[in-house]
Amino acid sequence: MYSIGESEPSNSVNIIPQDTIYQPINFTALLEDNNIVLTWSVGNALMRSVSDHPVGNAFMRSVSDPPVGNAFIRSVPNLRSTIFGATQIYTEQINQFPTTRAFHHFEIQRNDVPLSQTTNFTYTDINPEHGIIYIYKIRSVYDTGTSEWVESSPISIPLPALFNIDPLEQYFGNIVVGETSEPQTFTVTNTGESPLVVNTIVLEGVNHNEFNLDVSGLPWTITANETKTFTVTFTPTAPEGIKTANLNITHNASESPHTDAILIGDSVVSDSDIVAMATGLFGNYPNPFNPETTIKFTMSNSGHVRIDIYNIKGSLVRTLVNNEMNQGEHTVVWNGKDNNGQQVSSGIYFYQMKTSEYSSIKRMVLMK
Repeated sequence: MYSIGESEPSNSVNIIPQDTIYQPINFTALLEDNNIVLTWSVGNALMRSVSDHPVGNAFMRSVSDPPVGNAFIRSVPNLRSTIFGATQIYTEQINQFPTTRAFHHFEIQRNDVPLSQTTNFTYTDINPEHGIIYIYKIRSVYDTGTSEWVESSPISIPLPALFNIDPLEQYFGNIVVGETSEPQTFTVTNTGESPLVVNTIVLEGVNHNEFNLDVSGLPWTITANETKTFTVTFTPTAPEGIKTANLNITHNASESPHTDAILIGDSVVSDSDIVAMATGLFGNYPNPFNPETTIKFTMSNSGHVRIDIYNIKGSLVRTLVNNEMNQGEHTVVWNGKDNNGQQVSSGIYFYQMKTSEYSSIKRMVLMK
């Protein structure tokens, strides 16, 4: 036993200075779903009561607050020593050691911007923006001052899965009835960070049975920047004309649960089926094309003919033919330039043939 002013025995507890301010420890930031959960603890700290979870050496308000570890108890009159487990606790009347320090709260910052104040030992940052690196800071706040900031490791929430398909619209060109086009490849890419799950790919639309889908391995799980491919072919049936269908693709990307890709093809008769000397517009080759394509047409009689190119908005781009033509088979080349000699952009264009008794319009695609 010893009294105030005496040297402390070698086996005694170190008394915590009453003006010491303790910072949080074990501060961590963990990802949980789309939230970031912060947790921490305290070592030596001035707490209001045991309900404030004192840990290690702590000042406590009264003997009714059970000591944790080595503790200097606030009001234990005339008590010299008490044994708690295997730990020797030295106590003195608290009026000889007045306590002026009181814990108030923890202060939290995110990227150096105030975020919250709490007296708890955990905090959940709900739905912070994805794709940003966050650094959290925490400090203890007392009535006499604050502790040093404690900083978390950098953490971020990955960007959600993002679906991208190329092309979004595919034109198969002029395909003779009963024949099959070359396979056209579609590439699906995850441009986000979280895994993209593609569940189904199906053909829909009025003419879906004239398109053929070749895909395997569904469902796909596509990681960030990874790609998967599949192919589609076009086998038109009579009658001739423009045939369309959609690819309906279901997935888990956040912007939409499904995506539609557009399929377009022209069903045409073979040259051997063309009635001799009939006026007609018989498509262009190649299609799609770059930088030029040849348009084939016939005239049953000599006469005036006009062939114009329009963009997808219906605006006139180029007049290829506007004069008298003889009876027979003809071709004209479009080099992808407008009436001013300027190169046009890639995309879908329409070409129309007109005579005094005939009119027809077809579609072509300029690809760069």
